[in-house]
Amino acid sequence: PIDAVRMVVPACIAAVADVMLRKVAVDIPSPVSLHLAGGGAGGDMGHAGKGFALATGALARQAASVVVFTPELNVARARALDYLEGAAANCHTIFNWDRTDKLEPSVDRFLSGLCKKLAFPLGEAVTPSYVSDARGLVHKNHPEFICFRDISFYFKFFLNPQMERFPGTGTPWTQRDAELQWQWDPDYKRFRVQAFEGTPLSCRPRLRRGEMPPVARFASLANASEYTRPYFVESEDDVLHMW
Repeated sequence: PIDAVRMVVPACIAAVADVMLRKVAVDIPSPVSLHLAGGGAGGDMGHAGKGFALATGALARQAASVVVFTPELNVARARALDYLEGAAANCHTIFNWDRTDKLEPSVDRFLSGLCKKLAFPLGEAVTPSYVSDARGLVHKNHPEFICFRDISFYFKFFLNPQMERFPGTGTPWTQRDAELQWQWDPDYKRFRVQAFEGTPLSCRPRLRRGEMPPVARFASLANASEYTRPYFVESEDDVLHMW
């Protein structure tokens, strides 16, 4: 099924990207790779003796409710989960776009440590631009960081349980349409991401007030809340008042 492919393939791409970015070159190592590997690569990079890694997010929970008929997809899912969970076990997790679209503390620590090593300016107005500004110093000098940012975003984006957040299928999208456009909103202190002809993208459900958040893309009918929408039910006490 296409939904399983959408979940597993970006996870595999994220795992491969993480492996490659952690490979420290012998001659001229990338500061991004050294900082990501942290104490594992020696030196004074990383934060508090630890490196940085991607979290699996909702991959295990979402993939568990999607029907998969191909064994190779199940194997790929299991291996991606094993690698990402192992890499994040003793690291600070970054790019948790499924939790927040703000500058999370772990990303701030990553950029602060990297920029101090490279003598790049830092500050409340400058640090977020290293994530969003295509002309920023980190982007210009270390484009691998920007590739890692986009890969991590699409990895978490395809785990969004709210189907309405995906671009429409009426347009034949091309590879160029999928390029992410990042902006930093200084008023709300959050990142805004667009692609597919200006379509706003989010790795989290966007809900109206009082609306029940979707837990899985294909929720189990064994969940009582599926029969009481828009009300959320956890126990019989939540049901008794309806009759």
